[in-house]
Amino acid sequence: MIFNPADPRPLYHQLAAQLREQIRSGGLAPGARIPTEAELAERHSTSRNTVRLALDLL
Repeated sequence: MIFNPADPRPLYHQLAAQLREQIRSGGLAPGARIPTEAELAERHSTSRNTVRLALDLL
């Protein structure tokens, strides 16, 4: 996923919003496991701490 550099929100807020949208749209099915922090960090080219903060928001 691509982050919007013009978005004033921190990256972890943007990531949380993207993950929330995947959940709402059915991209992540109810009861399904989400990828690990390391997988999400690699997939989104960000740090595990950013992923952890995003998951905490959810």
